[in-house]
Amino acid sequence: MKFKTAIAAAAVGVLLLAPVGCGWVPWLLTVTAKPETVEPVCTIPPDVKLLVYVHDLELSETVDCAAMKRDLTNTLNEMMLANGVVTEVVPYEDLLDFIADEPTFYQKSFGQIGKGLDAQLVLYVHLRRFKLQDTEVALLWHGELDVLIKLVDVDNQTLWPTGSLLDHPMDPVDISRDREEFRSYGVKLTEELATAMADQITRLFYEHEVPAGTKARKERQKEEQDRDF
Repeated sequence: MKFKTAIAAAAVGVLLLAPVGCGWVPWLLTVTAKPETVEPVCTIPPDVKLLVYVHDLELSETVDCAAMKRDLTNTLNEMMLANGVVTEVVPYEDLLDFIADEPTFYQKSFGQIGKGLDAQLVLYVHLRRFKLQDTEVALLWHGELDVLIKLVDVDNQTLWPTGSLLDHPMDPVDISRDREEFRSYGVKLTEELATAMADQITRLFYEHEVPAGTKARKERQKEEQDRDF
């Protein structure tokens, strides 16, 4: 009897928390639905050594990307290892030393760079947009990070995305602050942007769960973006 009373009380509690009106039914289904499982876009053998190569290309002519390249590389390395995607990565410092010692570094292919650092795979991250404020004199912080990625092997074969000549666009990260922070906040904001993007990229390569309805919502968003394009 007590058990039935507890169930009834719990049901009443859920209904009291539900939105007012007929919309409570789909809301209830959403909050009680099982999470969806997202499979990795491709399987990376766990015993390979991965090089994360973040390149700013023409962006470096107008934006200082040094801190972002360091933070994004280090965070991706940490998350790839922590989630068992790979068992070994190339430290960012080793990449910097290799760049300094190779006068023709920027003429080398991804495969040549990977081989030079004893890596079997290269995760290439192209910084397409990076900013911390809307203007140089802006008082408020508004961080944005937009990147393209692809995974290649040392034979310069693209492992992902397959069937496309274009690199894969990640969802842009946008972080706004509605109050003025100290000038040093740019360091923290860079770290926040890098962490959010690294988490998004890493999740492509290992199985994980997302809230129910996430897949359908992303598909609708992609369809809308394709129509707008």
